[in-house]
Amino acid sequence: MRKGDRVKTGASKGARSAGGLSLESPVWELPLTGKERGALLALGVVTVREFLDLDVRRVLKVRRYGAVTYARLNASQQALREKLFPGRGGRDEIGSFLRKGVAELDRLPSDFCASLIKDQREEVSEARRLAAARTQMTDTSWRLLPLFSGTPLSGIRADELHASYYPGVPISYLRLGIVCEEVLAVASVRSLGELLLTPYGQLMGPNELSVVSLVRLQALVKEFLCGPEEHALPEVDYSTPEGFLASLVARVLRDERQRRILLNRIGWRGPPPTLEALAQEYGVTRERIRQIEKKAHQKLTHWSARNALAPLHDFVRSLLSGHSGPVSIALICQRLQDRHKWPRPLGQRALRKLLPAFPDVKMVGEEHVVIAQGGR
Repeated sequence: MRKGDRVKTGASKGARSAGGLSLESPVWELPLTGKERGALLALGVVTVREFLDLDVRRVLKVRRYGAVTYARLNASQQALREKLFPGRGGRDEIGSFLRKGVAELDRLPSDFCASLIKDQREEVSEARRLAAARTQMTDTSWRLLPLFSGTPLSGIRADELHASYYPGVPISYLRLGIVCEEVLAVASVRSLGELLLTPYGQLMGPNELSVVSLVRLQALVKEFLCGPEEHALPEVDYSTPEGFLASLVARVLRDERQRRILLNRIGWRGPPPTLEALAQEYGVTRERIRQIEKKAHQKLTHWSARNALAPLHDFVRSLLSGHSGPVSIALICQRLQDRHKWPRPLGQRALRKLLPAFPDVKMVGEEHVVIAQGGR
């Protein structure tokens, strides 16, 4: 549906049937992945009606979205149309029905909603939802939490959520954006656990989150919990500490200049060069080197990089699990050297720069780390 089009229906806008969805309902109530929702937002599609009338081929013209996202959205749209318009023709005929505003189309059939998004729309017992919150997260259990289902969940505190939900992770770690963080601060939501137990309706309003902002928030949280879409990563080089560090950074940073500058600044092969020295080497100003380093480090320590850094994370986590108290950075570097039989240990400065990417690992001072409260 194009911007500016008006639809008049016999039913009130946003009306719902019992157990059903309105055509004016936001697309986040459909069972789409975070990337699919992001593609719809990039196209300005925020309601079910607009999704039904969308030419999905437009996704192919949006940067960062390709054939896989197009195929998934096309399949979801076709399933939705077939359920609503069995035996109807193609997109043009269905689009004409939507624009005419036929009253009986203003509400989607309740059986459709119950079959398409069972976990969100069917009646789920309080006991089942509590069990999902207190046990290991699955591919669907996160949908039962209030942030996604909209239904309050009593009888459980944020710190009682299962560790697989990372309940102790601070909101600032998620990097949700200034608007979201301000709204959550006003609502006294300080951790991921508190956010997951907040029904999405409490975050919406004139001075709070819009539908678009809420969709983005939910998509980011889902991606944090379930992990980003998998893609091929370069192999890790375990032959030397320098090769190990460089291969980990290459799994996150695709730009060679960013990689080189960051590796040099974290002491890849000895004492880090000054900004002035790197500025002369690359023919730019010191400030430009500082900006490149800062941007590269933000990418390296963003939570979306944790899968790429899994070889280091898994080792650090296993080492911490075997100790009741803090473990020194020097010991971690030494154990890495022993395990891979390196001629020298990994640089402690470099390890300190990588640890902020792990939500379940917490620095204690400058020399020690422990398992963070609420970490897996």
